[in-house]
Amino acid sequence: MLPIVLAVVGVIVSTIHLETPASKFWWRSGVVVLGFVASFVAYQQQKVARYNAEKSTKEQVEVAKQEQTARYVPAGVLVYDNKQFKFYNKTKSSLYFWGDKIADTPKAIEPVPRIIPIDAYYYILGDEFERRTIQIIGQNGEDRISFEMYFKNELAVKYTAVFILLILVKDGNVQVHTQMTSFDKSDW
Repeated sequence: MLPIVLAVVGVIVSTIHLETPASKFWWRSGVVVLGFVASFVAYQQQKVARYNAEKSTKEQVEVAKQEQTARYVPAGVLVYDNKQFKFYNKTKSSLYFWGDKIADTPKAIEPVPRIIPIDAYYYILGDEFERRTIQIIGQNGEDRISFEMYFKNELAVKYTAVFILLILVKDGNVQVHTQMTSFDKSDW
């Protein structure tokens, strides 16, 4: 736009016949000032455009970093069904299950992890759990116990998922309701 304006002004200046040297001087001075003003305005516009482009790029980089970080934050659901604990991986990447701990028992950490792909689940058989539960609670009763699961994400960061298991035994039938209380970084 600026070159077009200067070209038009140049054409106008070259076609105008001014009578006195003073009027020519003031006319030319005005054109020079107009050129400086136009150049200054164009420079400021470029400066603002560069600033906005840098700001937009920084915002895009920040959003990309947040999305990348969120991809590896673990999330999951634990359910008890058909004499199995099933942990559903709701993370946006694979999780590596290393072991667990129930109530006051020692941690059981495996030498090799079990891989739980995105939107898949890993199950732990509950036959022994139910047998021991009935021994402790009896044929009718209820209890609350803690349950921990140990994971690493794809970046090898360790996490512990902590659950409360609400156990109901009625006539020897075991029902388990799970409540997750945390899924945090830890050094298990």
